[in-house]
Amino acid sequence: MQLVHVSLVLLYLAHQCLAKNYAICIHGPSNTIPSSIKTLRANVFDQFDAKDHIHVFYHTFTGNPLPTRIPQTFVSDFQTDHIELLKPKKSFISSQIEFDSLFITNPLNKELMKQYSELSHEEILDIYRSKHALEKLWKIAFGYAAEHSLTYDGVIYLRSDYKYPKPFPMKLFSSNPEEIHLPAELSESTATDGMGLGSIDGMRWFANRHDYELPCEGWLDDKPMVNGVAWNGNRFLQRHLENRNVKIRYNSFAVERV
Repeated sequence: MQLVHVSLVLLYLAHQCLAKNYAICIHGPSNTIPSSIKTLRANVFDQFDAKDHIHVFYHTFTGNPLPTRIPQTFVSDFQTDHIELLKPKKSFISSQIEFDSLFITNPLNKELMKQYSELSHEEILDIYRSKHALEKLWKIAFGYAAEHSLTYDGVIYLRSDYKYPKPFPMKLFSSNPEEIHLPAELSESTATDGMGLGSIDGMRWFANRHDYELPCEGWLDDKPMVNGVAWNGNRFLQRHLENRNVKIRYNSFAVERV
C-alpha cells in the first residue's frame, strides 16, 4: 500500500510539473459580461489543457468618484454579480471621473491635446484610459503571481464587451516568444490596443506603454495618417511595440462586438 501511495504522489508531482499557468486579463464594462461570459467560458477558458491553471483578472471603470478609502462593501454596489461571473482572482475598479480630471490637468497631457487638436479630448482620453486599464491588470496579475510564488507561461488580454464565438487559437502560445498575436479582425493594418496574447516577454510591452508618456522621441512632430486620422491608439501602440523590437503577428480571434 505504501508503494502505491508513493507512486501516486510521484505521478501527481509529475503532472504538476507539466502543468502551465496562464493569466487572462479582461477589461471593459461590467454590464456586458452576462452577454460575453458563455463564449468566454466555452471558447477561451475551456480551451486550455485540463492540467493547466488559468487565473482571471479584471479591470473596469466606474463613472463615479471613488471613496478616499474603498470599503469592502463598495465593490458589492458595482454589479458584483456580473464581475463574479468571471470568477476573477483579483479585480480593480478605477474612477473615470478622477482619472480624466488628473489626466486633463497634467501639463504634458495639455500639450498632447494641443498638438493633436484634430482629435477630440474624448478620443485622446479613451486611448489613455485603455493604457491605464492594461497597466493596472498587469500589476494585479503579477502581484498575485508574486504572492503565490508562481510564474506565468502566457498572458491573454481580452475585452468584456466582445463575444468569442469560435475556439480561441491557444496553439499560438507555442510560437516565437518574442512575438505577440493580435486579432486580425480589429487590426486595420495596425495593432489593436485592446486584445492580444503571447509570452511574458512580448506581452509586457503590450501592457506597459511607457512610450506613451511625453516627450516621446519626436512623435508629436510625426503624425502619420491612419484612415484619414493623423493619430490613434492603434498606430501609437504599433510604434511603441516596434520601438521595443516586439514582433506583431495577426491571427483570426473570431471576435464579435457584444
